[in-house]
Order: sequence, then structure tokens, then C-alpha cells
Amino acid sequence: MKKLYVDIRNIDFGENIIDVCNGGDSAINKIISSKYSNIEKDISNLQQIDNKNIVYNSCVFFFVLSRGITKFKFNKIIKVITKVIDKDSKIYIWDVVERNKLVSKYELNVESDIGLIKLPIKVYFKPYSIKFLDIIKVLENNSFIIKNSLINQGILFVEAEFKGEETKVKNEGYISSIKCKICSFKFGNKIFKKRNRGL
Repeated sequence: MKKLYVDIRNIDFGENIIDVCNGGDSAINKIISSKYSNIEKDISNLQQIDNKNIVYNSCVFFFVLSRGITKFKFNKIIKVITKVIDKDSKIYIWDVVERNKLVSKYELNVESDIGLIKLPIKVYFKPYSIKFLDIIKVLENNSFIIKNSLINQGILFVEAEFKGEETKVKNEGYISSIKCKICSFKFGNKIFKKRNRGL
């Protein structure tokens, strides 16, 4: 099993985060949750995320694109995200580069504010999964400026900043005492939503 290493200790994701993941219990969710005592968690699908009264500070794709997201689907996700993030908000993407084996197994070691997190990752070969240069192209076509992009030791990383129009909160009177909000965006077809669920 190949070991991969990621250090996210110096990244500030902000207080309102979209965590694009395969479910609610992601590494990013755990790390962000450790920083705040007052936090609202939400699991949404693509249609629900655009109906919220929240403007998000950042969006994170943490080792999910290699699970079979195509260029078309990634573009569709990004178009929705541009409607709910503010100008100068950022997108962060980490993923596995090697996808030429039928099944690739990895041990992902994440250096974070709560210490070292070890996660098993299994990637199945899917020839239609989005490629590195396609990620860059989709982001640039949707008003993102690429701040950082690299491939290092089997991991791709992209940091991009949104330079489109400023997002307006749909309900200007929306007030919440919740300090931090994480929307775990499940990219599958199953539609479900549970507020304040412990993840």
C-alpha cells in the first residue's frame, strides 16, 4: 500500500465551508469541527445547496474527484458553487494522480491542526474521471484565477480564487448564532438532508 502525505495546517478554510465529499464523515469535516465549539453541519445535494441563505468562504474537494467525477459533472458542480460563494473565496482540491491500475490502494497521512490523521483510500480505474488539466480549464472558464497548481509525490493540488460577481444572500434578514457552518455536499444521486447531525 502506497503512502501519501498532505499538510493542511497552514490553510485557513474560513468559517462557512462547502466540503465536497462522499458522505458526511470526512477528514475536512473532522478538522474544521475541532476548531469550533458552536458549529452547524448539514448534508445536501446539488439542488439543495443553491437554496440556502448562506454565502460560503471556501470549497474543498479532498480526494473525491478520482472516484469517478467526469469533466461534465465537475463543471456542473462548479457552476452551482459559484452561486453560493463570495468574490475572493477559494477552492482547494487535493487528489490522487495515478489512476491507471484497476484498483489502487493508498494510506493517506494528513497533517492537521488536530494531529496526524490516517485514512485508507481505494481508487478504481475509471477512464472518464476528470484529469488535472481539465480541472484547471473548468475553473478558469468559471471565473476562477489559479493561485497554485502542482503535482507532487502522486498528489495533485489546486488552489483557485473566485473572481466572479459578488454573491448576494437570498434572505438579507438571515441571522444565526451558529459560528461555523459546514455543508457536506454529497455528490451522489441520493437526495437527503439532516440538519445539525453529528458527523
